[in-house]
Amino acid sequence: MKRVFVSLIALIGVGAVTFFAGQSFTVQAGKTYDNRDLDGIYHYAGQEVIMEEVNDPPVTVTDYCNGYGTLTFDGVGSVTRTGTDVCSVSGTSTEPGQELTYEVDPDGSFLMVNVADPTGRVRGQIVNKGRTLLLDGTERNLGDQLSFFFVAAKQ
Repeated sequence: MKRVFVSLIALIGVGAVTFFAGQSFTVQAGKTYDNRDLDGIYHYAGQEVIMEEVNDPPVTVTDYCNGYGTLTFDGVGSVTRTGTDVCSVSGTSTEPGQELTYEVDPDGSFLMVNVADPTGRVRGQIVNKGRTLLLDGTERNLGDQLSFFFVAAKQ
């Protein structure tokens, strides 16, 4: 019985090594990305948590938001965001056309920067052969903190 168990463990180990070796080969032979890989309309949805320090008396207010909208990339380096946030404390707000720039790294990661406020940055990752984007970030500014995660799918 002990030999069967040891043989089974060895067989599973060989299978796992073969599987992961094949996976690493696929990753090493991966695509190189650039700004042209972000072109067209992506529909996004996600959540954000805003913790804002309010003075007099000093308290921290936490606002939970659900957001949705579109990101329209031009394939060169500009993106327009149109979206709506529905928040537990601050209510509903709509962004009619926020202008951002973006830069894609060869590994598919990218950074979007708000043109009107360059401190507003969003990091992302191209996945699913460019059909899906993962967007996330955490910002801290003078006691305030914003954490968010969004998923976007190409139209």
